[in-house]
Amino acid sequence: MMYQKIKILSMNFLLDIIKFFTYGLYVRKSIEILKEELKQENLRVKDAFIFHSLLPPLYEKEVMQIFHKSPDGINWHDGICVVKKDGKGIIFKVEEESKPHFKNWIEVARPFVFTLIEISAYNYINNEIMALINEIAETDRIEDIYDHITVRIARILKADLAVFTLYDSANNMVYAVGPGYNLTPEQVNIFRFKLEGNSIARVAMENRKSYFTNDAFNDPYIKKKFVKYFNVKHVICSPIFVFGSPFGFIYIARHPEKEPFMDEEVELLDYINSHISLLLRFLKSLDGFRKRSEALVNLDKAGRLIVAEMDIGRVFDLIVSVATELFNADACSLMLQQENEKIFRIVSASGLSEKYRASHYLTLEEVLRVKDEHYKGKPIFIKNFSDVIERDRDLIGREGIVSVLSVPILVDEEIYGILNLYSKKEVRYDEESFDILEAFALEVSIAIKNAELYEKAVRTTSSIIKVLSELESQKDSYTMNHSENVARLAVRIGIKMGLSEDEIDALYKAGLLHDIGKVIVEKQILRKPGPLGEEERKEMEEHPVIGARIISHIKGLEKASEIVLHHHERYDGKGYPYRLKGEEIPLCARILTVADSIEAMMSERPYRPSMSLEQIIEELKREKGKQFDPKVVDVAINLLLAGN
Repeated sequence: MMYQKIKILSMNFLLDIIKFFTYGLYVRKSIEILKEELKQENLRVKDAFIFHSLLPPLYEKEVMQIFHKSPDGINWHDGICVVKKDGKGIIFKVEEESKPHFKNWIEVARPFVFTLIEISAYNYINNEIMALINEIAETDRIEDIYDHITVRIARILKADLAVFTLYDSANNMVYAVGPGYNLTPEQVNIFRFKLEGNSIARVAMENRKSYFTNDAFNDPYIKKKFVKYFNVKHVICSPIFVFGSPFGFIYIARHPEKEPFMDEEVELLDYINSHISLLLRFLKSLDGFRKRSEALVNLDKAGRLIVAEMDIGRVFDLIVSVATELFNADACSLMLQQENEKIFRIVSASGLSEKYRASHYLTLEEVLRVKDEHYKGKPIFIKNFSDVIERDRDLIGREGIVSVLSVPILVDEEIYGILNLYSKKEVRYDEESFDILEAFALEVSIAIKNAELYEKAVRTTSSIIKVLSELESQKDSYTMNHSENVARLAVRIGIKMGLSEDEIDALYKAGLLHDIGKVIVEKQILRKPGPLGEEERKEMEEHPVIGARIISHIKGLEKASEIVLHHHERYDGKGYPYRLKGEEIPLCARILTVADSIEAMMSERPYRPSMSLEQIIEELKREKGKQFDPKVVDVAINLLLAGN
């Protein structure tokens, strides 16, 4: 009967553990489930602690000492039951009244207990692997991915030192990727060597599995200088293969006073590495796609910044900064042909001295010669840059440039410029990098063309605004500088109120053109010193509608036209042309109303002199909530008092 209960308990518990294994919960949860199940057998334990070489030592020192001093088998220490075999086991702190029944239960349940221990250990390990995968999924730089792998494995295996190394098959070199685990930069840098036939890396690679030793000083495959330098005794070298070829190695080590590595720990590392190999294979397959995506994302960001900056020079700087980061270049330059000259000069650069920027140039003849000799529709890689441009050999040498990867920027099928990626050390590019740079150059040419079109559109819009403003001022000489002053004051208020760049731009344009509709109003009405008659008033009240209609058809002034239309509405609903009230009136129009009124009060008119600052503030307060939005008035008064 007792055995049947234990068997049922085991099955139910294992089903629960499988569920929690699926959801990736930790060892402590397994213990809680065990304690709950034991309660059903009227077996009460205060606590339980699982020991396994693959689990981190999380328990208090006293508990760990009891476990390590206990021999294999079932041992009792004043209410503490230790179940141990081959260095793994579990400790139960048993309630006094449960001890007799518990002794019978543990004798029969010992196989189940060790099954629990193994499940708990691999549950923990798989959680660590999933955590590693999640970290990698959120990591952009491949170097950081190596670091995550190293740190996670070092913690799982309770290592003192660890480092991820890459294998350069072309030069048969193994070199460390920093920062490693508990290593200084100097220690990382020293970890660079040829893959000799008598090294642990060579043995691990040939056997395609981890090589380990717990006596590194006397191991024939480990150099004694490394053992002394790193102060290690227990060492594992685990190879990583991607697409069947050696990709790199993970080195794990413990100091002499630490526990030796066990077979199951090495097997675990090979198990983890099989996951890492699949992961790196997947990442390598996606690497080209990722780079392309980054290029497009960065170009998209650059394109949005172009609109915000409205400055083609800023576009050039963005192209250089994006290219430098995307291709991990030591330096980068964008060269453009100078107007009315047959010379290409640097217009934007990073990583280059001022002297190089100012002095280096390419003639059109040199560009065309290199294009004819090397350009086959792909970027041009020049291994020894100084050999091609002999004229600047000394300049190139002083700059430390070894090679250059260049791609022409074509606009309307003509060479508009040249994008150069410089290397100050030997570097190799694969076909994928060429393809990405070619696609990048195409995006650059589109960005430049769009920027030029935008700049032209801005210049055109600015010219139209200037013409319209002058037309308005000629109609009414008293408003000669009025519109410019209104625009500037409105922008200051808008900035203080947190408007977006687009809103500020529209507000400024509306300020310049807010009275353009007055071109249809008779001069005598505009300059009349006394009150307007009924017909005169109707004609005057038409000017916002006419002004908005004039500018609404001009590209780039659509938002400004709405502000112009409503800038004579009143907060209390008694304005014109539509008697809008409160927040029915667009915020930018409410701002323009206040700015227009302040500037008018500051200026002399045919029918009155200019008003003092105190009078203006008093008038604003009097019309607060009537003609003006109270919030806008408060901001405007603060600006006036601050001297703005």
